Amino acid sequence: MNSASPRSTLLGALGLALATHLGGCSTDPTDDEARTELRSVVAAAELQPLERPASAPPAQVQLGRALFFDPELSDNRDQSCSSCHHPDEGMGDGRSLSVGTASVIRDGVRVPGPDHTFTPRNSPGLFDLAQPALHNLLWDGRVELLDDGAFVLHDVGYEALGLTRELPAQLDGLLAAQAMLPVLVRDELRGEAGEQDIHGVANELALIDDNDFEAIWAALMERLLGIDEYAAMFETAYPTLAQDSLTYSQAANAIAAFLAEALTLADSPWDRFLSGEDDALVAEAVDGALLFYGEALCSTCHQGSFMSDQLFHNLAVRPMGGGPSDLEHVDFGAAHRSHVGLESRFAFRTPPLHNVAASGPWMHNGCYTDLEDAVRHHLDPLGGLYDFDTNQLDPEFHNQVHDGDEVLSLVEDTLSEDLLEIPALSDAEVTQLLAFLEALTSPRLDQLQDLVPASVPSGLPLVGPNL
Repeated sequence: MNSASPRSTLLGALGLALATHLGGCSTDPTDDEARTELRSVVAAAELQPLERPASAPPAQVQLGRALFFDPELSDNRDQSCSSCHHPDEGMGDGRSLSVGTASVIRDGVRVPGPDHTFTPRNSPGLFDLAQPALHNLLWDGRVELLDDGAFVLHDVGYEALGLTRELPAQLDGLLAAQAMLPVLVRDELRGEAGEQDIHGVANELALIDDNDFEAIWAALMERLLGIDEYAAMFETAYPTLAQDSLTYSQAANAIAAFLAEALTLADSPWDRFLSGEDDALVAEAVDGALLFYGEALCSTCHQGSFMSDQLFHNLAVRPMGGGPSDLEHVDFGAAHRSHVGLESRFAFRTPPLHNVAASGPWMHNGCYTDLEDAVRHHLDPLGGLYDFDTNQLDPEFHNQVHDGDEVLSLVEDTLSEDLLEIPALSDAEVTQLLAFLEALTSPRLDQLQDLVPASVPSGLPLVGPNL
């Protein structure tokens, strides 16, 4: 529950009546009184259930599903989108920091292979990313939908020169724009020059210049259309486009269509409560919701139906590993590649919270392996920064944790000021908050395993987080 925006902003949005109502909340309301009170809070905040996106053509969804699980999108043919976003792991990978192509299994877990590193950030779940209110994605918000409808990739290298890097106009939405990116990143799907794929064939895409996005996408599309089953699937999914006019934008649109269809669940107890089912929430979750939207100030940043202000906040999370650039020994967050300034060093985008209880580890770097610890960090950010317990992490991440005074002081220097206003909560109130966060979980998460296909068009073996 990030808390970096002025409290008055939240109260202005909810209205003076809500502020008065919350201030007068009974310390021990009956169950009915609490539900009635929560109904008033919901109405004042104008909260609505999540929207289900318009259905895409089934052929596009089927194509997107195949692409999402197919290691053919990895230049070394050893990694897929689902390797880091797997149904068995709440659409994450269950690791603090992720690994990509050329990784190896060591002591039963997947770790970076030679000349590769852990990715700088935790793999987030992919739920509800087709919501119309979204205007940016990823931990540093570097993919943004502008007011004029353009999709841009923020990068300080370009913006320092007064340039803007626009993504292809053929993209169907922000989720499709994000799907264009993992194939460009060497430590995610692309790999390094000189590497060989699982068949011993040279990785041809890794030889292309890093900044030539169009050439990388074109080469990958040529690879996909060279597989007969994919050629037929693209033809069925996009019957009005000739094969020689297909681009990787169509692949990204298909992946986005699959994710929107499969992962907009919108049926958690909280969603059902917002739809009018008073009994959808247990009493403890109702009390937690009143705290969340009241004195705990969680909704200052986790606001709206999407439960994110889509802004950047420094929560004093203990840094782990380096940044996206090889030149950075520490991850500066939004200040690295977004359009914000150096005052936003160590600030990261407010994550949405639907299905949060199933998507650990938590925080941008997965430094907390228990949701309660992540919640308690918000109540004492500087304590969490300076007294962080490395032992909660898997052993392979211990040497990723920064403990130097210089780095910790840099984090404290740009700490979001409103974190100092967080009230103290009792253990019972923390338990209530956790009950509310659990109520954001869809009962259909266990059924997500049905999304995994028996095989993929490339014929390559499926790859999971630890396979």
